[in-house]
Amino acid sequence: MNAKPKVPFYYWPVWMILLALGLFVFYVLFTPVWMGIRLLSWLAERRNMESSGA
Repeated sequence: MNAKPKVPFYYWPVWMILLALGLFVFYVLFTPVWMGIRLLSWLAERRNMESSGA
């Protein structure tokens, strides 16, 4: 069995930058979109309940 080669040093900053970019995309860009969709869904459901008389 052969030993694994060491990870080159320059992989670490690249990995950290990609990780930070991914966190930014999911938490800063996608969260408001998701919350907006949930808000629209909630408003539509509430409007539907009011119009049905329940």
